[in-house]
Amino acid sequence: MTRMSAPQACGRKSHWSVVCGYLLLMNTPSFAAEPYQVSMTDASWEVSASPLECSLTQNITYYGRAQFYRRAGESLLYRSLTRRSVIRPGEAVLSVYPPEWRDETNSMTPPILLQRLPSVVGSQPVSIHEPIVSDVLEYLRGGQSIEVQHPGWGAEDPVNMHISVVRFLPAYRQFITCMSELYPANFEQLLHSIILFDLDKWFIRDEFRDRLKLIAGYIKLDPEIKTIIINGHADSQGTDEYNIDLSRVRSESVKEFLIDQGLPEDLMVILAFGERKPVLSNNTAANRAQNRRVYVELKREPRPVDEYKVKAVEVKPKEAPIKTTTDALFDEITPPVMINAPPALNPPPLETSPSEIPPSEK
Repeated sequence: MTRMSAPQACGRKSHWSVVCGYLLLMNTPSFAAEPYQVSMTDASWEVSASPLECSLTQNITYYGRAQFYRRAGESLLYRSLTRRSVIRPGEAVLSVYPPEWRDETNSMTPPILLQRLPSVVGSQPVSIHEPIVSDVLEYLRGGQSIEVQHPGWGAEDPVNMHISVVRFLPAYRQFITCMSELYPANFEQLLHSIILFDLDKWFIRDEFRDRLKLIAGYIKLDPEIKTIIINGHADSQGTDEYNIDLSRVRSESVKEFLIDQGLPEDLMVILAFGERKPVLSNNTAANRAQNRRVYVELKREPRPVDEYKVKAVEVKPKEAPIKTTTDALFDEITPPVMINAPPALNPPPLETSPSEIPPSEK
């Protein structure tokens, strides 16, 4: 019996036709999708630079963007930003390979595996953090290209994306310069600040001056900051009247410091709570030290000035805390006293209520 190859057998009409079709399919080379990449003539890098964030981006044809990004106060990050959302999680593979024009054999050298990492659903499927992201930049700086592979848009085959090294060095130098000039903190890191004070004092301690300088410097760089809320507090030593006044001058002290740093006064809203909003019980000296504070909050949403205005109210005993429309202003249980025209920093002497101060804290 003469043996025939699969193509010969399939050329005849026979009961083997179904089997032959399967054999032909199995002998057909599998289809490998072309990687997403930008051509050498079109490859470029874009640098976006400011004191608050830096980015180095390459647009990848039909894929999206490959971007190195660093924000003030944070570490360097790489992220793949896709035009289509990846619909299933999986594994991403990060590889290094020489650019095609450096391959002496004129055939693509197999990539060198650099890292395996999780790939997530969405339009930012791959994020690379330190220290690997710095390694990636060094490979690009040295003339190597980068391949990123991750689950695709729905098909079983993964997506391969190549980052070109063409025209990388000039943009890289700009990006490095930008990162060296980033501000040391960002909005979220400066959003809330606590300034502590010594007993019966309102001057700002040295260890908190740097924090306030950092806040002032950031606000000068971020035009979206519309309001600075400055809430003054006191511990339970002394009378209500005295503590309201003391918390007020503490707020004023912080306000004056920020003005001295070059911030406009109209950004600031001053509130005085006295002893009515402790963060800890006033039953120990250590707890009372945490309650002698000013809380500074940055706001990006402007508020109407009238929303802060509160008519002067009489300070009532501790058993009957003041109730005004400011209760809902900052979700406080008891409201502060609004500071409209504060006097000089001269609260009444503490000796006016010596019976309320333990001998150890006088």
